[in-house]
Amino acid sequence: MLPCYFIVTASTSSDNSQEEEQMALEDIMGIDDIKLRRKKLFKQINGDIAKISPYLQKFLGDDDSEISHYAAAIILGTKQKIYTVCDHMRKMYVKDPEDMEVTIGLVDSLLVYINSGLFTGDEVMKRRFELVSLFEKIFLRKKVLEEKYYVERIENELILNQKASAFNICRGFTEKYPEREKPYQMFLKLFFHIGDKQYFFKVLSYIKERNIVYSKKFDSIVRFWG
Repeated sequence: MLPCYFIVTASTSSDNSQEEEQMALEDIMGIDDIKLRRKKLFKQINGDIAKISPYLQKFLGDDDSEISHYAAAIILGTKQKIYTVCDHMRKMYVKDPEDMEVTIGLVDSLLVYINSGLFTGDEVMKRRFELVSLFEKIFLRKKVLEEKYYVERIENELILNQKASAFNICRGFTEKYPEREKPYQMFLKLFFHIGDKQYFFKVLSYIKERNIVYSKKFDSIVRFWG
């Protein structure tokens, strides 16, 4: 018997429902306000990913072929949505590469692609390399950026084995948000990644000296790395 999630999804997987869903995506892409368009596009995509992620491994290889079929169909549909949004944002960027909202939209779409867990191999790495120049542009042009862009940029540089660049971004992150825990967490991650225990513990000492308040989650991460 199909789990409730797949019963609900299966009932919307007809050609008509898929067409309606695609039209809804196209409607969002027609919104003039770029910020609102980005918000709605990624809310829809991230919502889909959050729904299916607990089921990816469990149901894709299920002995029940019906369950496996629906799991595969859901994954395929979500991947197609991500492709559509990436393609949409890339076309907008080519048309107007100086629009920072469009540039951030393209960055967001690439991050969704990479972080979705639905894609692997060379295609993911291509998008990571594409992010390098895009991150550089928005960091140069935007005076205020959310923490997540620092985190994602540092993660990207580490995966591309660009340690010096990751260090400089970490330094800029701590300068921008000197009283928050996340910049120091990323510094610790960098030193853990490169195996530099001396600087790892120097950062910890600095945090204690500055009396920076950090969460239990931060503490547990540090204990694991340390």
